[in-house]
Amino acid sequence: MGLLSNPLVILGYHGIVDDHRDALDDFCFVDVNKLRADLKSVSELGWQLKGLREGMSELAEGKLSKPTVAITFDDGFSSVLNRGKLVLEEFGVKATIFLPTRFVTNGRTLWFTDVISALKRTKLKEFVFLGRAFRIESYVERVQVNRKIQNFLRCLHPIAIDEMISELHSSLHLNVTDVKSEFAIMNLLDCERAMSSGVFDFGAHSASHAIHSQMDHAELSREIDESLNMISSLSLNCPLLYAYPNGRRQDFSTRCEEILARNNVACALTTIPGWNFELRKRFQLKRFCIGRNTNISDVLSSWRWRFLGRLV
Repeated sequence: MGLLSNPLVILGYHGIVDDHRDALDDFCFVDVNKLRADLKSVSELGWQLKGLREGMSELAEGKLSKPTVAITFDDGFSSVLNRGKLVLEEFGVKATIFLPTRFVTNGRTLWFTDVISALKRTKLKEFVFLGRAFRIESYVERVQVNRKIQNFLRCLHPIAIDEMISELHSSLHLNVTDVKSEFAIMNLLDCERAMSSGVFDFGAHSASHAIHSQMDHAELSREIDESLNMISSLSLNCPLLYAYPNGRRQDFSTRCEEILARNNVACALTTIPGWNFELRKRFQLKRFCIGRNTNISDVLSSWRWRFLGRLV
């Protein structure tokens, strides 16, 4: 491969809000203006925007005519369809949504958005949880507590997380029915609308958004297989794509890659930052997670990413 071959950079977004305060400044949510500004920056920096599937195909064949950016959205938030679609159409780009498929049919919300919603809606100014007292009188305090609770829960088994969310609701004097989340996941009708728009396609993102390294082999197989089966029904005749929940090096293993290979998955995306110059490690593609303070110019202009991409 030549030293001057063009890279494919994959940008990973999550949900879209009208204002970052709507999500307690959570990293996983950007506002519409941020998304629009990022896509504009891509073009101004001389990169081209392509759909992920097209970009990967051209990368594999060595046919990327310019440095290329692909846009992805994890978790299937309905806000991506409701708010993001018009922005993507404005720039003529297609995006891939990675779905935690069980939520599409059960109507539930992801645990970390349950934390955000509960902290926003409680009328308490302080509470006790995990054996310690938390003060949440100000907006800044709620932002800080949200991060602390999420960082703790993220490392637990899915069953334990569900139990902790119930305990959190109790600690905040909320019933589950009191927390009507604005962070809804797309349902099947939403998925059909997204596919018919021509702006979106889909990849699998597990069934329950469980961190794969926290599961035994049987659980992991069921988790991945269930997700891929639904995505196969949505994306007929398209190569299967996968994105690991959380996606850090410690969140997946060769066990995952073996299951993905058995299911003829084309590639899997991580959240390990970097530029992609080839598809040799097709189950460990690099991707930048984008938050409201991420500078796209730093991602696309820094020579360190080109250098690091050659080393790994």
